[in-house]
Amino acid sequence: MMRKILILCLLSGLLVDTVNAQRRKRNRDKDKTENTTTTVTPVTKDSTKKRKRILLKPKDLSDQMAYHSLKEALKNVDSVFVLDFPLKKFTYFPKDILKLRNLQVLEMVYSELDSLPPVIADSLDYLQVLNLKNNKLTSLPTEMAKMKYLRRLNLEYNLLEDIPDVMANMSGLRSLNIKFNRLSKISNKIGALTQLQTLDLTANGITNLPKSFGQLTQLQELNLQANRITTLPMSFTQLANLKKLNLRQNRFKVFPSHIFSLNQLTSLNLRKNKFSQIPSGITRLQQLEELNLQQNALSRLPTGIAAWKKMKKLNLSKNKLTNFPVEISQLSNLEELNLSFNQISTIPANIGQLKKLKLLNVANNRLSSAEKNKLRSVLPVTTTIIY
Repeated sequence: MMRKILILCLLSGLLVDTVNAQRRKRNRDKDKTENTTTTVTPVTKDSTKKRKRILLKPKDLSDQMAYHSLKEALKNVDSVFVLDFPLKKFTYFPKDILKLRNLQVLEMVYSELDSLPPVIADSLDYLQVLNLKNNKLTSLPTEMAKMKYLRRLNLEYNLLEDIPDVMANMSGLRSLNIKFNRLSKISNKIGALTQLQTLDLTANGITNLPKSFGQLTQLQELNLQANRITTLPMSFTQLANLKKLNLRQNRFKVFPSHIFSLNQLTSLNLRKNKFSQIPSGITRLQQLEELNLQQNALSRLPTGIAAWKKMKKLNLSKNKLTNFPVEISQLSNLEELNLSFNQISTIPANIGQLKKLKLLNVANNRLSSAEKNKLRSVLPVTTTIIY
């Protein structure tokens, strides 16, 4: 009897152990399932939520690491702010660039891009600087109007024949470079760029400017050199904030007097035009520090230029001056004076009043040896005198 009871107890214990083992197995399976769910759920959640976007201040962009390889950039898609391909040539726009949602500076220069994908405006909507110098672009996608943070656009050396239509809706631009394209005219669309501060239209064959040009009232630097402009529109007088104006190598036969209203000008370049006289109104530009009138047909300067108290660099080379403009001696801040290739035979001793003059160029005039020696004696602190 005792034996039967012992066997029964052993069987009961074994049954309990089996039940417990099964319970523990079920618990382990449950734990495993729960652990798996805990690990996977965040990944799934992260893959569906919107990636973190960061918009940097313009002043902070220069401190960011520049990536030069798309392969390396794709390893850190959320941390790439600057992408610059200095040596890489592209014949098409790589779609993988669109994955870099925080990209804010993109430089793709010296390539062969003839178009941009419209989706660039949605995927790279944080772009602030876009440099596409030396490509083959003939237009821009209209979708780029959505790029509200774009501040600097460089389209130098492309194949544009007119201002792209989309620019009528890119009023946030601060800097625009379209030099060395094929713009024979500038349409009224340019007037929409009311926040523009720097504009470069060098070497395009432009013959005239539209009336809407006067709407660029925030403009501070304007480069129109190497075009075919003969006159400026009346609206040009509205560019009251303009500080630097380059009209070199155009076709002005008459001095563009609308410039006289731009009383904030510090630099004016009218080299290589075709005018022979300057109205006295130029003396109203009393903030001028640099004036280049080289290669015109000037025989004299107007009276009153002594008002240029801030003038530092004055270039009158390759004109038809026969007399030294005496009021130049009153420009007390003058550092560089170029009078070369004129017909001047004498320079008054009061040029010695120019105590800050570092460079004087009087080569190829009609100065005698005595005159040249006099210059050295009255200008003892002038570092360089070119005879």
